[in-house]
Amino acid sequence: MSKDQHSRRTGNGERTNTEQHSLSTAEIRAVAQRREDAEEKLERHLRESEHKAKESDDDDGDGT
Repeated sequence: MSKDQHSRRTGNGERTNTEQHSLSTAEIRAVAQRREDAEEKLERHLRESEHKAKESDDDDGDGT
């Protein structure tokens, strides 16, 4: 039996490899909030870019 198997079976307080990489609920919420913030920032940027492109097209003077 490996040391990892032993620690999982005996419950001696050592964290398994999976547990070492697990995120807490607070960490998951923080990551989700950062993702939402980034998505909103990207949407704003795209809207502003579209608006600027439309203004540029309107100002090109070709009468269309």
